[in-house]
Amino acid sequence: EQKKLITSRTEISAGRGPARRVYRITAKGKAAYDEATLKALEIPHRCYPPLQLGLANLPSVPTAVALDALKKHHIGLIEILRHIQTRREAQQPLPYFVEAMFDHSLTMVEAEKRWIEKFIQQLEGTDVEN
Repeated sequence: EQKKLITSRTEISAGRGPARRVYRITAKGKAAYDEATLKALEIPHRCYPPLQLGLANLPSVPTAVALDALKKHHIGLIEILRHIQTRREAQQPLPYFVEAMFDHSLTMVEAEKRWIEKFIQQLEGTDVEN
């Protein structure tokens, strides 16, 4: 409100409930919203998932223990994929942009799953032991 991106007013409830605050976007707010949306679509952002920290510190743990953790990560990814697919199917038909959100999420998780599988195989075939 201070930046004039939204306005608000208090609406008195017709029923028993308390008054509520109702917000509306201003023209300036809509312009800022659109600009932020386009920026999010246009500019790639780096992502630092906790997996990167684990990989950076991998030499500090025994390979067998790391493999067990990576296999648990793999199982977690399979569960995430099932969850996303179930949510997607339950909400059909979806608007194109929501379908794109589900598709992006599935693509990213599937890519990580394939990478984990490959890395597990690589670790299982090495002589690296701590």
